[in-house]
Amino acid sequence: PEGRLTPAGARLAKLPLAPPLSAMLLAGARAGAAKLAADIALLLTERGLGGDAVDLEARLARLQADCPPAAARLAARWARAAEALQPVEHPARPPTPGELLAVAFPERIARRRRAPGARDPDAAYLMAGGRGALLAATGPLAASEWLVVADAGGTAADARVRLAAAFVPSPEWLETHVARETRIAIDAGRVTAEAVETLGAITVRRAALPDPDPAAVVAAVAAHLAATGLPLPPAEAAALARLRAAAAHGFEGLPPLDDAALAEALAARSGPIRRLAELATAGFAASLVPPHLARALDRFAPAQFETPAGSRHAIAYAAPGGPEAEVRVQALFGLASHPCVLGGVPLTLALTSPAGRVIARTRDLPGFWRTGWAEVRRDLRGRYPKHPWPEDPLAAPATLRTRTRTPDA
Repeated sequence: PEGRLTPAGARLAKLPLAPPLSAMLLAGARAGAAKLAADIALLLTERGLGGDAVDLEARLARLQADCPPAAARLAARWARAAEALQPVEHPARPPTPGELLAVAFPERIARRRRAPGARDPDAAYLMAGGRGALLAATGPLAASEWLVVADAGGTAADARVRLAAAFVPSPEWLETHVARETRIAIDAGRVTAEAVETLGAITVRRAALPDPDPAAVVAAVAAHLAATGLPLPPAEAAALARLRAAAAHGFEGLPPLDDAALAEALAARSGPIRRLAELATAGFAASLVPPHLARALDRFAPAQFETPAGSRHAIAYAAPGGPEAEVRVQALFGLASHPCVLGGVPLTLALTSPAGRVIARTRDLPGFWRTGWAEVRRDLRGRYPKHPWPEDPLAAPATLRTRTRTPDA
């Protein structure tokens, strides 16, 4: 923390080996196995000693049976130096070669991911550092679920193991070294949770988590929704478009309405969930409006347009040309000014025939009465003779009823 060597680092620096091997020597000394750790370091630094067996224990046995005197003296000096730096803590049992090697190379701890078979005689392992390793299905290591790889050749994703030791991680060791996390997965609209223990790239254990942390679920669902879109029914999507239009035209006081913020709000609204379909409920958009702003919002960005005839029509704020309402043309008779929303934005009026077909769109109703109405009247009065088609729509009463007299109207 202070930018200087820690006490452990200072001890490593006093040993005449690279830090990984120095760490192994100190671990061996702590466990009363300094000589074993020094012999392993000797095999890893003095090439050719101990033969060429893949199993580290086999090489150790050969080294201890026939070690050149100079090499033996070198290993002894390393062991004494480590013992001088690290007091013995008298463990319940001596460490295995694999346990000592794991101290030096924790990123090379490997777990089998594929057993050897008829098509592929190699056992495949995944190392904690993320690299793959292949081990021939012969010799005493072939049955090991866990290894520590001391040496491997090749640069491909799966390297060939040249030297390794069997490793049996104890429950106590795993308790200390694994990382634990909750993983929330979303697949085909289904939310699942797992408790996962990992050692680097290796998944050690995983188990379904029936009651995950609600906050973790909300965060995962929010991230998913922000990336894939909000699962809102059409009515809610339309209501949300209204809020976004109001905010874009200066209406203040609404919460953030970007996809990420809305995803978080939507995910949090229903608490713990198991299916995204549970989120698509009515009233989400309305819940985003502070109660004290509801009336002001209705005036600024009304959800519906009311015609002079008293009919109400939903305003589509997400329409490509701006806010739009579909209205039967007879319901607008007598209206001399064009309706506006959002503080002055003209409402696009999709004018329809009595059959509901759009016959014209306008953002200038008075102009339509002057220049477009005569043609519409000429085209449709014969097709819908029971409905009023007055020459002067401004002087006619708005209505949704059929006419009862004045055939020329």
